[in-house]
Amino acid sequence: MEIKNIRILIIEKKDCPIHQFTKKDKIEYVSWEIYRELYKNSTPSANFDLLYMTAKRDSRGTKEIKYWNYYIERQKCDDIIEKVCKVYKLKRREIESIKGYIYLGCSPKFYS
Repeated sequence: MEIKNIRILIIEKKDCPIHQFTKKDKIEYVSWEIYRELYKNSTPSANFDLLYMTAKRDSRGTKEIKYWNYYIERQKCDDIIEKVCKVYKLKRREIESIKGYIYLGCSPKFYS
């Protein structure tokens, strides 16, 4: 996952209400929050912000996060996604979009 506008992702909700974000920025912001929770609840636990900031760039210039070193239960992952999306009051269509983004992105590996 390459976040093009990291400034959006580190703004606190109180400084810039999420309802003022564009649809794309909102999905990236919520996805970032989900990644934080996933890695916090993974085995071993990790700080996603730190992983992202310290990740090396590959030959195409995208960050390589070593997600294969972290594991999480599939059900726990789904629960985290639903919980975070509920906080931001996302529509079902937006939730499905975020799920695809997370599953195909750099989320921890799943185990039963």
